[in-house]
Amino acid sequence: DDRIADLLINKEVVALFSGRSEQGQRGLGHRSLLVDATLKDARERISAIKKRAWYRPFACSILEEDFSRYFESNGIKKSPYMLYAFKMKDPIESVVSQGNYCRVQTVDKENTNYYNILQAFKKKTNIPFLLNTSLNLPGEPLVETLEDLKITFENSSLKYSYLPDIHKLCYK
Repeated sequence: DDRIADLLINKEVVALFSGRSEQGQRGLGHRSLLVDATLKDARERISAIKKRAWYRPFACSILEEDFSRYFESNGIKKSPYMLYAFKMKDPIESVVSQGNYCRVQTVDKENTNYYNILQAFKKKTNIPFLLNTSLNLPGEPLVETLEDLKITFENSSLKYSYLPDIHKLCYK
């Protein structure tokens, strides 16, 4: 997890491929593209891979224990499925939309691999969140298999993928 945090600190985008894929169109830490949300060009880095329009907002994943420090939660303590948008107290441009709202995923220890990455990143940077979007290319479903991941590598500028279930960091 420290190696992944180091890649993120060095402005790299990392694909996380862990366990079974999520249901639906959200990458919740099993099939995710991750980047340091505080980078000035974080949105552009992800958009280059996903070929998304510049104006489409991205989501933020944050350690559950740090959620209320960064977001106006209105009494809500967690949001593990990215179902709600919250106002960010000190907005980070790459993850907020108009009005400084952000679709947020809170991550706890049950989402072990992703939680460990966020913990390692926080330990090194004091930042408990990352920009997180689904691991897929335009018009394609979420990456489901290692073969799908290979195709994603071949058809994008993505350079790194972390496969914690087999303890492997893959790169182009």
